[in-house]
Amino acid sequence: MSDVRTQNLEGNEPDTSRVVIRPMRIEDVDEVALMERLIFPSPWPRQAFVDEIKEGPGSFSLVARLGRLLAGYLVAWFVLDEAHLGNIAVNPELRRRQIATELMNKLLGEAGTRMVTNMTLEVRVSNVAAIKLYRNLGFRAISMRRGYYIDNREDAFVMLRDRTMPADGAETGGETCVG
Repeated sequence: MSDVRTQNLEGNEPDTSRVVIRPMRIEDVDEVALMERLIFPSPWPRQAFVDEIKEGPGSFSLVARLGRLLAGYLVAWFVLDEAHLGNIAVNPELRRRQIATELMNKLLGEAGTRMVTNMTLEVRVSNVAAIKLYRNLGFRAISMRRGYYIDNREDAFVMLRDRTMPADGAETGGETCVG
């Protein structure tokens, strides 16, 4: 659980409910797919989320819930000693409340448990908020994929976090930082 506090979506009253992060389940998929369509210009199809839930130990899918409300979700993959973030989203009305950070921290914790040596992701070069989040979590841009996004041919940074990178991005000389 997280101590993320949010505003009531229908007013300005603070909501003291806690955001709960848990594995994605089949009953979450309709809401996840709806949020995906609302947020992304090239959304994953509903079936992709169903498939991720059924994929087994290599697939890692989470949802963040504020009461019954879907606050966000994440999908990643583990292959041997590597991980890749495939998708992360937060309800637009709940952004800037550390939900993405909490989802990523759960992923990083799982990566540590699985002895992951590095984790990669792609991010739109224009997504300044996401890039800042990833840098704060110890990722660094290592290359660019030109025309990566099919909706507008926008470039993507490929970002990497390895076990020698602390959250602030400075070298540690081998200290274990993932997870």
